[in-house]
Amino acid sequence: MQLAAAAIEPIPLSRVDWDDRRFAIESFRPADDIRASLDGFGLLSPPWVLPKVGDKFAIVDGFKRMQWLRERGEERVICAVFPADAGVWKLWARRLEARLFGPPLNTAEKAQVAAIVSSGLFEGKWLGRLLDGFDLPRRPELLQRWMRLSQADRSILEAAALETIHERAALELARWPESAEDRSEVLSILEHLRCSASIQVEIIERFKDISMMRGMPVGEVLRCAEVRTILDHPEWNRREKTQALRLWFDVVRLPRLKARERRFSEQLHRTPPPPGAQLTPPPSFEGDRWRMEVVFSSGDDLRERLGQLRSWSLSSGFHALLAPEPVRSPRSASD
Repeated sequence: MQLAAAAIEPIPLSRVDWDDRRFAIESFRPADDIRASLDGFGLLSPPWVLPKVGDKFAIVDGFKRMQWLRERGEERVICAVFPADAGVWKLWARRLEARLFGPPLNTAEKAQVAAIVSSGLFEGKWLGRLLDGFDLPRRPELLQRWMRLSQADRSILEAAALETIHERAALELARWPESAEDRSEVLSILEHLRCSASIQVEIIERFKDISMMRGMPVGEVLRCAEVRTILDHPEWNRREKTQALRLWFDVVRLPRLKARERRFSEQLHRTPPPPGAQLTPPPSFEGDRWRMEVVFSSGDDLRERLGQLRSWSLSSGFHALLAPEPVRSPRSASD
């Protein structure tokens, strides 16, 4: 790919088309750092511009620098001026090549780049180079998720850029067909709890699951009394609220399993195994393969503990622990 060299020359800021943002990659972050640098050192490299019909210029690279100059009331700026016939795809290739070797993209910027490289401007080795360079997936269905994120609500892109929500959660939330209000509500919950990436994705998925199970809009689930009670609890920290919310998800989605776990815990408290022994149920209480762990210090100690375990295994409390349903007293003939 050959691109004619840009001419380094001054242009009047009055001839810049500020509404032409076709080459913009918005960071969705405050520009405090770059403004501090500009205040201290001025321009370290010239912005890139492209001549337009009507004696105007489009900004190709350097949007924040040009805005800083505009706010300072500067009249002219030294720019790298590309030929008018440079070609959009060549300019984008050059702009993205520069970004490959610059600071890492934040999630919002990465989503915008995904939309650019998937727009049909690039193909073959150029497309592969950009996808790999920006750590974007080559599989179309996965790349489509990034493109969808580039069109998401501004609040989601800002939260992703500022890392108040994780990349995976942003990609998942951008897939929601629900209203902007509902997406905003979930976003506020994630920002409030500040949990890990996997738990953020879990929360998004579970709200959707419960919405489908109950046959009600997801917004009603988000604002139901149980959820609000957890999130507004005055004494819990964010970790305790996250734990309580996940427990509520499980109780709603898996009521029989949670009831079985609760019953097992209560029965084990009433009829505990002998000291040094621990009873573990089958995963999800499915199947009949229980596990007993015994801690001992000698042969005599082991024999003593096994004798205690034998007596415990004959008790009604032990059989109640293994029973799939609560053990009920036989009905009398008069019942």
